[in-house]
Parts: sequence; structure tokens; C-alpha cells
Amino acid sequence: LSGEITIMASGEPKSLEYVDPLFQAMGKEIHIISGGVGMGSTVKMVHQLLAGVHIVVAAEALTLAAKAGLDVDQLYDIVKGAAGASWMFCDRGRRMIDSPDKVMSALAIFIKDMDIVYSESKRLQCPTPLASAALQQFISGASLGFAKEDDSSVVKVYETLAGVSVSESQNNNASNIKEGDDIGDYWVLPDGKKEQIVDCADEQRHHLVLSNEYTRVMKVIFPPNDTTWAHRHAEDSLYFFLVDGGLNIINHVKGADPECDCLELGEVRYGTHRSDKPLVHKITNTGDTPMFCIDAEVLKTPPVTSPFPLVAEHHTLIKERDRCRVYKLSLAPGESVTVSYPFFYLRIVLRGSKIKTVIGASAGHSVSWEKVTAMGDEDWCTPGLDINISNVGESVYEQFIAEWR
Repeated sequence: LSGEITIMASGEPKSLEYVDPLFQAMGKEIHIISGGVGMGSTVKMVHQLLAGVHIVVAAEALTLAAKAGLDVDQLYDIVKGAAGASWMFCDRGRRMIDSPDKVMSALAIFIKDMDIVYSESKRLQCPTPLASAALQQFISGASLGFAKEDDSSVVKVYETLAGVSVSESQNNNASNIKEGDDIGDYWVLPDGKKEQIVDCADEQRHHLVLSNEYTRVMKVIFPPNDTTWAHRHAEDSLYFFLVDGGLNIINHVKGADPECDCLELGEVRYGTHRSDKPLVHKITNTGDTPMFCIDAEVLKTPPVTSPFPLVAEHHTLIKERDRCRVYKLSLAPGESVTVSYPFFYLRIVLRGSKIKTVIGASAGHSVSWEKVTAMGDEDWCTPGLDINISNVGESVYEQFIAEWR
């Protein structure tokens, strides 16, 4: 310890006197709180209320500045010397702009601290609406996968909702804006606002779940009335749409008028973003249910491929392109199929059930396992022979087999 921490202590006077030498060695400021055991923690709780709210407010202010087209660096310099500044704005605000890799304090800590505030205010029947709102923003950050990241990453909650990046809004003035179709370029939208184009895997609603030399797989999930950031697809891609009842969207393609589109459950599309030209677009979910789509990029031909389409029971070829084929496997409860896949493939579950898989049964020795599957489960698989797949569940099982060519 460097002896610079602030200590808030409470308890019996004799006990506090006994440990005072330790306090003096550890702390820069020692505050003895009257009221008995626990009151020091109560002071810490009130302090964390202020700290948590100030972090969230800093994120809100910087995101608004970025969305309005301000240079957030300049704004930061102005605010830190003005009456609107706080210690948390000066410290965490800088981290929000710089996006450092080092974690100084994990976001999950403030979920714990603000939950303590909420629980204690409920017990005392003392309303704390700002603290409760801040708690929900930290929880939202955790749900986006940032629980173990720096607490300044709560700004990504606002960035996701606003469709703007604080860290990429530095020096965002007209002389530094390059319009174009590449990553890092700006798209001037019909309303005059400028939005920076990001790679599809960096778009906040595209969650990268699998990556290797042959494919990059993203789950695209976002709620009704939400719009993605401007993003770029530069690789040929398969799109698997997994919304029960289908979904209506508006597709905003750069260089074209917005178009309404209906995505059906189980529909598979293929985009020639490398063979033809990259796609730069934004998507608005105009439906009543969340968007759920799997985007699988076709990056490279594997070392083992098949010259002919697969012919097997319960398998239907539904799409064929130069670089891939897609089959749908359907099994009613109690049905099974034995098949060999002489190619590398991506497995996507359309309708889940309990599935038993046995490999090598006809050879006299086998490996088997059971798994309860769900819509959207994905696996990258190598070529396999003598695979028995059985639906031992109570519902129809459907999965896509996307063959790489």
C-alpha cells in the first residue's frame, strides 16, 4: 500500500484506538464516523451513489456530444475546467474517450455498489431515482458483455443506443471528415448527420461468436425500434434469419433509398460482398420482436471439399452458390439418420430439441453424447464419417448444414 487511501471507520472507541496505527500507515485521510459499527460502510455507500451516478452522467454527456457532432476532446477540456466537472468526469471521461485496454475498476463492481444503494434506500424508504437509473445502465453494460471491462465502458451502452462512438468522435470536424465507403470513412445521412462506418464485427449489435481462417460468425440481435450503426460487410456472407413469425425491417443501404423488407423464419440469404462489392448499410427493426440473425462470412476454401452436393435422407439442399451449399436437416421426434459429411461445415440450429449423436457405430466402436439444442446454436465442424443423429426429444428438430466449397 502507498498510504494514500481514504478510510471511513466506525466501531467501538477502544477498537478504533487500537487499530489507529494501521489506519495512519494505510490512509491519507482517516474519518472516524460516529453511530457505531456499520456507519463507515454507510458513508462508503453514499459516496458510491455519487461516484456511480457521475460515471453514468459522464457517459451520457459525452455520447450526446458525439451524436451532436462535437469534438469530444475539445468538449472534455472545456468541461473539466468548468462548473459542470466532477472528479469522475475528469477521470472516467478521459478513459471513455481514449478506450484504454487496462481495467482500473471493473464495471461489475458498480453493479454491486449501486445495488447496495438500491437495497438500503428501499429499506429506509428513501427514494433514489437517479441511483436506480444508473444501476440499470451498469446492468445494461454487463448484458452487453462488459462486466469485466473498465467501468468507463458503461459509455458503450449509450453508444449502442445512439449509434455513435465517443472514442471515434475526437477532432470530428469538417476538415477531418473523409466521406467514402471504407471503414473509418463517414456516411452523410439524408438528414445531414455524419456517421462513421465500422466493420460489421465492430458494430455493437453484431456479436462475434466464432472466428477461424474459414469463417467469422456473428449473432445479430437488437430490439424493436432500434437501428444499427453504419457498418460494412466486405466478405461474401450467409445470413440465417431466426425470428418466429418473421420480422419487418428497413434496410438503409448507402447510395440507395431505404427499403422495407420482410425476413421469414428459416430464410437463408447469400450476399456477394466480396465477389461483387462491399455492402455499407444500417438496419432498423420495425417489428414487434427482437431481430435475431446469424451472419456467417465465407472467408476461405477449406482443404477438404466435395465436388457433388450431399444426397442423404432428411437432408434438403436449399441454397447453392460457388463458395457454399446449404442443406436443411429435419427430424421428427424418434427419427434418426446416419450420414457422412465429406466437407467442412457450419451447423446452425433452426428448431431445437434433445439430440443424440453417435460417431462410428457401424465400425464396432463408437463415441456418443446427448445435447439439448436451441435456436441459434452454432458449431464449426470438420469432415466426418458414419455420424448417426437421433431426435430423442419431443419436438421437431431442424438445423442448417452450410457446406464450405
